[in-house]
Order: sequence, then structure tokens, then C-alpha cells
Amino acid sequence: MLKGTGASAGVGIGHALVVKEQNLDYSAVQFAGQQQETERLKAAASAVSQRLSNMAAEMTEKVGEHAAEILSGQIMMLNDPFMMGQMEEQIAAGNVAEAAVDTVCQTFIAMFSGMEDELMRQRATDIGDLRARLLK
Repeated sequence: MLKGTGASAGVGIGHALVVKEQNLDYSAVQFAGQQQETERLKAAASAVSQRLSNMAAEMTEKVGEHAAEILSGQIMMLNDPFMMGQMEEQIAAGNVAEAAVDTVCQTFIAMFSGMEDELMRQRATDIGDLRARLLK
């Protein structure tokens, strides 16, 4: 039995959705060489981009284009040459692809989280989502 905290008084009827965080620990991954790590990074980015594109298309069809804009924004971030370049530099320094993703994403998350503009702070959440998708 799952227990939780009610958000409001009363009875609710509906479907429960349980979200479990996945284990994103990559500490056992061994560096396989710059070329292999770069290829793994690019393969992960391509797979995530395709998944996000499919999700955006489905969301556009079901609830409208406005709802899919967040996913489209994440695709644009993922395809940002500066962000990917930073990850590739991390790999060139001897880090596994996962560590490169983690380090670069955490840097951007910290940068966006500290901004005054609410819209910019929301980008930190988008990058956190990308980080998790890439590490999976």
C-alpha cells in the first residue's frame, strides 16, 4: 500500500500515477577512448532527440502545439553546438560520456537557476530533464 499526503480535503477518484526516479549512477562506466565516448554521446543525443520529437508530435496532435513547445525547446537545447561542444571537451579531457553530460548540464542548471528572470530559471528544469534523459 502506498501512502501520501492529501493535497486537499475530501475524496478523490481516479488513476494514481507513481513516478519513481531511475538510478542514474554511472560510476562503474569505464572510459573507452575519446572516439567511442563521443560516439556514445552522439548516439544518446540522437535517440533522445528522436524520442522528444515523437513525444512533441503526439502531444501536438492530442492537445495542441502550445503544449509541445517545451519539448521542442528541449530539442533545440540538445542540438545547441555550444552545449554539445562542452560535452565533447569533457570527453577529450578523459571523462566518460555520462560524466560529460552530468558536468555540463549541472553547470547550465546552476547558471540558469541563479537568474532573476523566471523564464530563464525554468530553463534549469528543462536542462535537468535533458540530463536525466541522456543519462538513461
